Amino acid sequence: MNAKTYGEKEGFIVFNRVKNISEDNDGLIWISSENGLQSFNGTHFKNYRHSTKDTNSLPGNNVHFIYQDKQNTYWTYIKDKGLYNYDPQKESFSKYRYQNEKEFNLHQSHQFQIGRPFEDREGRIWFPLLGYGLAELNRKKNLVIPYKICIPRNCGGFYNASWVTNIFEDNMGGFWLATNGGLVYFNKQTGGYEEIIEPDLQVRSVFEERYSVFN
Repeated sequence: MNAKTYGEKEGFIVFNRVKNISEDNDGLIWISSENGLQSFNGTHFKNYRHSTKDTNSLPGNNVHFIYQDKQNTYWTYIKDKGLYNYDPQKESFSKYRYQNEKEFNLHQSHQFQIGRPFEDREGRIWFPLLGYGLAELNRKKNLVIPYKICIPRNCGGFYNASWVTNIFEDNMGGFWLATNGGLVYFNKQTGGYEEIIEPDLQVRSVFEERYSVFN
């Protein structure tokens, strides 16, 4: 792909509505925005954008996140395009394919959006699905296992518990889900869940002191 360094002097806006900032396992900073994807090595920025002439280029320029897991796999979600993997050696992007894609299609943006991945203590990858719940990636079988969060009178819409925005794992291995419809506890062993805080509270993040919740 055409990975070039641009600056605002050349008429290119480097940052426009930043969605997410992450650091990979080599210390490279990644900035996801509505104007493509940028990496920063401490000295220079490199910009990745979509090119109609290059099928391996960034599929679209509205990038929600890029995340490198502990196995060095890069995951990135592009609005209206789906979930992709980035190959740093080839500087190319390829759509993530899995065995049960026909039964449950992560790439269908009209159903939900994909939030930044969460890697638990066991090395399992989880994706918040905004408007649905959660999805777990089974690496060995290359399957995506969906978990719909649907609490009565608190399900499906933007201001509901189905809109998961953040995952926190406690010392017992349970998940505390920050959602637009309150705080939800999720048991990853059974797939069961329960409402902890009523849906009139929009929870953004959870962290441990023991447990603290920020609205």
